[in-house]
Amino acid sequence: MSGDSYSDHLTKENQNLQSDIDKLQNDYNRYGRVNEYYLQDEVMLVYIQKMMSVLYLVIYFGFIYLIIVSDRHIAVKILLGALFATLPFVVHIVTAYLYSTYLQTIEFLKLGTVTRL
Repeated sequence: MSGDSYSDHLTKENQNLQSDIDKLQNDYNRYGRVNEYYLQDEVMLVYIQKMMSVLYLVIYFGFIYLIIVSDRHIAVKILLGALFATLPFVVHIVTAYLYSTYLQTIEFLKLGTVTRL
């Protein structure tokens, strides 16, 4: 009788162990897919950033050419060229400030909505 009980116990433990192994494999496969998608997103982000940089350079050199062939004063040409060259950096600074302001506004609106209820 104890032999049957022991084999039943082993069968039950093997089933529990197999379910734990299956659960770990499913988690591993799921996290593996998530990591793979994240890496694909990173590669796409770098590709898009390079394409945008090339596009900006083409536009920049076209703008510089148009400034050179225009009949403006040299000081205005230099000012416009410098302004257009610093534009991406200024946009980055301004958008960082505006994004933090946006988040503060959202928090304010959430708190205001809760206090009005």
